[in-house]
Amino acid sequence: MTSYPAQIDTNVTLPIVLDNSTPVSGDTVNRLRTAIIAIERELGVKPSGPYASIRNRLDVIENIITSNMISLAGDLGGTVSVPLVIGIRGRPISNATPLLNQTLTWDGIIWKPSYTSTQPVITSADIAFISGAQLSSSNTPSAIGGRNVDMTPFIPVLGDGRIRSVRVYVDVEVSGTGIDGYAQLYDVTHDVAVTGTTFRFTSVDVAELASAELTVGSDAGNIRSDEVTYYELRLWKVSLSGSDRSICHSARLTISYD
Repeated sequence: MTSYPAQIDTNVTLPIVLDNSTPVSGDTVNRLRTAIIAIERELGVKPSGPYASIRNRLDVIENIITSNMISLAGDLGGTVSVPLVIGIRGRPISNATPLLNQTLTWDGIIWKPSYTSTQPVITSADIAFISGAQLSSSNTPSAIGGRNVDMTPFIPVLGDGRIRSVRVYVDVEVSGTGIDGYAQLYDVTHDVAVTGTTFRFTSVDVAELASAELTVGSDAGNIRSDEVTYYELRLWKVSLSGSDRSICHSARLTISYD
């Protein structure tokens, strides 16, 4: 009985037959027959495929494997299943996580993410709603200034670590004592007042009022970060009558980085 394919046969499992010395019995022939059948089962039907021989087929397969093989050397690392670029032209790459707007630069030792000297940096911005005195004698809010605002360029944190701050400022007064004046930043696109931007004022002297830092997001009442949104500054009063006025001299949305 052949040992193939579990192991390669030896002179014990397939003994040598000597001419005119070893009697040829059925066992001798059957061992050879068993070995041949075992080999045929391993190779399958027409193992050469469309090629002239198995050797020709294996040569073609070897060439395909060799020409498409990933060699994890030089600028490549990691594993065969998950290769990783660890260098460029033989020079190493830093594994530091890049920050927004950084580029890959060579510092003389290693490729690493950094800012270039000519790279633009997002700066602060004042978005003016009104400039110049606007008055309201009604308790119905009047739109006195409007702007489309796109917060997309103003990312939460710059690459150098500075954090975005968004606030509303209004310069307001009333025309006489006993008057309650109000100003408010209103999100017209979503028909909702921006949270934290309703100002009450009673002074007859011009005063600048500022909101706390505003929430930027996609919820109602936020300064929206998910689309271009139209805002307007509203002004009204709720006491006395006649010629009494709520007055707004200027209003702006300020975006800064600190």
